[in-house]
Amino acid sequence: MAEQTATSAGKSFLIFLASLVVLVGTGIGLGSVFFGPKAKTLYDRSTPDAVLEAARQMVLNNEAERLTELLYVDEPEMEGVYARFGSVLGHLQELAMTINERFPEEVEAMRAKAEEEARAGRGVGLFQELTANVGRSRRGPPAGDEDRWNGILQTIASDPYSWLTEAEGRLSYVWIDDERVAVLWDEKPIFPPFGLVMQQDRGQWSVVVPFKSIPMSSRFLPQTPDEYAIWGAVFQAVDNVVIDLERDVREGRLTSLRSLSKATGQKAAPVMAGCMIAYSKALQERRRREREAKEAAKADSGGG
Repeated sequence: MAEQTATSAGKSFLIFLASLVVLVGTGIGLGSVFFGPKAKTLYDRSTPDAVLEAARQMVLNNEAERLTELLYVDEPEMEGVYARFGSVLGHLQELAMTINERFPEEVEAMRAKAEEEARAGRGVGLFQELTANVGRSRRGPPAGDEDRWNGILQTIASDPYSWLTEAEGRLSYVWIDDERVAVLWDEKPIFPPFGLVMQQDRGQWSVVVPFKSIPMSSRFLPQTPDEYAIWGAVFQAVDNVVIDLERDVREGRLTSLRSLSKATGQKAAPVMAGCMIAYSKALQERRRREREAKEAAKADSGGG
């Protein structure tokens, strides 16, 4: 834990804390305000535009863990899952900061290459890159796509929220009805054909994650306390991987973006496989209960 706090921000805080102790020790009254919790930034969500700006400001304020506050929650149990996911987002931002500190030349070269390709008309957005690779073999990307996947991973790791902070003029929306808007990227729907929607609820706008809009994925959504707990465990496992990667980069065990890509696969694959096995068993148990309930209902109907 001590090693995890050995960042410039951590050192500055320790210096501040030491100074505070000295001042209190000499009898200077500082007031209880210094010991109170940090005031929580309030982000406006009264309009769709405000939500987009809130997301950008959360990243600029180093509060990426709060991005999940902008997500629409239709099931109380999802709040706990989103809280875990928010922790992942916050630690991903810390990983990006560490990568930029440790590999500045590589990060700058990667950004310069991306800008050059964009000027030449060869650039492909991160959304398009990820969409193009959906549905590939579970055994992993073909050998010819390894560099592309490494590039995607490195982009996410070194600047995961650039699409938010640098998206002025690219993120927009169109009205669906009085209470919903469709979010657009470069005037095109995000995650077609299902799309990404913002919805108004009691005067506050939120982003609706399109899980339930996707026919094949909706049946995999959690429904029981055990299933919600497994989803939380999945995000906790991912969070632990991100924390480990940040520590490995900071302490010099990973010395390049490519070594980071390799380590990510090595650390994440067995953890995620274990989580998926556990969730698969939970879904089988759910289907068993549903089957027994149908059989019982059918027997009751026939007996009547």
